[in-house]
Amino acid sequence: MSKSKKASSITENPLAGGTFFNWLRLARESGPIERDYWGRAAYVTLMTLAWSPLRLLHRALYGGRIEKTGIKEGPLFILGHYRSGTTFLQDLICQDKQWGFVSTTQAVLPEMFLFGPIIQRLLGLFLPDKRPMDNVEMSPVFPEEPEHAVGAVSPYCFYHGFCFPRSLMKYFRRWVLFEGVTDGEINSWGDVYLRTLKAATLASGGRGLLVKNPADTARVKELLDLFPEARFIYLYRDPYVMYPSILNFYTANMNDWRLQDYEEAELRDNIFTIYFEMTERFHKDKGMIPPGSLVEVKFEDFESSPLSELEKIYSGLGLEGFKNAESAFKQYIESKSGYKKNKYALDAATEDEISRRWAEDIKRGGYGKAQ
Repeated sequence: MSKSKKASSITENPLAGGTFFNWLRLARESGPIERDYWGRAAYVTLMTLAWSPLRLLHRALYGGRIEKTGIKEGPLFILGHYRSGTTFLQDLICQDKQWGFVSTTQAVLPEMFLFGPIIQRLLGLFLPDKRPMDNVEMSPVFPEEPEHAVGAVSPYCFYHGFCFPRSLMKYFRRWVLFEGVTDGEINSWGDVYLRTLKAATLASGGRGLLVKNPADTARVKELLDLFPEARFIYLYRDPYVMYPSILNFYTANMNDWRLQDYEEAELRDNIFTIYFEMTERFHKDKGMIPPGSLVEVKFEDFESSPLSELEKIYSGLGLEGFKNAESAFKQYIESKSGYKKNKYALDAATEDEISRRWAEDIKRGGYGKAQ
C-alpha cells in the first residue's frame, strides 16, 4: 500500500491562526506528530503563541459586543458536498450587497479579524494567491467557510482530520454526523458556531448572512435547532465528475496541513464513505426544513444558465433583491467566463466503484450510470 508523499511547506497549517490551548489539545488527542512534520508543528506552536497578545486584546475590545450581537433573521445556508460548485454559487450571490458572510480573515484569524485592515494586511503576507486544489483566487476579504473559524478555537471541526489524517473519520463522525457525542458536546459546538456567525454579523453591520460550509450538508437538524428560520440551497453535481476533484481537494489540502502520513488507499475509501454518508444524511433530514425554505439545484443547470438559476433560487426562497443586484450578477458571471476547470480522467475500476458505492445519489440526480 502506498503512503502519501512528503509535504514541503510548513506555513500553511490553519491551526496557526488559532489558540495555543486548542492546538495542544488537538496534538494530544490526535497525535503523534511524525518527525517529517516537526517543523510544521513548531511553526503552529510559535504562531499560536505569537498571536496571543492580539487575541487577548481583541477579546477585551470586541468580546462583549459579539455576545450582544443578534442575528435578526435566519442565515441562508449553501449546502452540497465538497466540489459540487458551492464556492462559485456563494461568490455569485455575494455580489448582492445585502448579504454578509464569514470572510477569509475571520476564518483564518477568528479572534483577531475585527482589527480590520491591519490584520488583513498581515494575513495577506501568508495567504496564497490561489487555492491549491482549483486555482480559485483567494483574498483576505473574500467569503470563506465558518468551519475554519470553528476549528481554530475548538475541537469541533471536520478539517482537523486534514491535519491529523489518521483521525479523519473520527472528526467526520463526531463533528459532521454527531455520532458518539453527548447533547452537551453538541451544544458546545453550537455555541462556537453561533458565536462565529454573530461575529460575522457584527463585522457586516448587521446584514443577513450567507453561509457556505459543505460540512453543514449533514447538519440540517443541528442548524435548524440554532436557526429555525434558516433557508437552504442544496447544490448537487455528477458524482463521476466530482470524485477525482474531491480526491484532489483532499490530497492538496492534506499536503499543506497534515502532521502525519496516511495510506492513499485508506483515504480513497474514506472519500467514498464520507460522500455517501454526508449526502444520505442530508436527504434523510431535509424533510425537517419548512416548506419554502429549501431549493435544490443541479450544478449542470446552474453552470449552463447561472443567472436564470439564481433567479429561481431567489424566487423559490422568497428572497428580495434579485433585480437590484442583477447587473452585478451579470458582471461577475462575465468576469469568470475564461476560468478553466481542472480536467481529470477516470479509470474503469474507479468508475465501477463510483457506480456501486454512490448508486443512490447517482439515481437521485438522474446521472444514469449506476449499475
